[in-house]
Amino acid sequence: MAAGGMMTGTLPVFDGKGYSDWCVKMKAIMGFQEVHEIVKIGFKELSKNADDGAKEEYREKKRLDCKARMLLHQCVSANVFQKISKASTTK
Repeated sequence: MAAGGMMTGTLPVFDGKGYSDWCVKMKAIMGFQEVHEIVKIGFKELSKNADDGAKEEYREKKRLDCKARMLLHQCVSANVFQKISKASTTK
């Protein structure tokens, strides 16, 4: 499945059917890519008076969040992506 941290093969694509199976597969992928925790827990915005350590931690969490989003975007059909992208822009 992996070569030097990269995924090989086909990623599971959710097309509106088989959600439970897709979730099991995505949990494994998210765990392998070390982004499952950021997906489940999230992270707080950086405070204005944050020190350098907090800024570095925020950058790392933001990077992991973007990595998780990128994986999720690749693992849904175009139709599902349109639905979720519209939902996230209305918040």
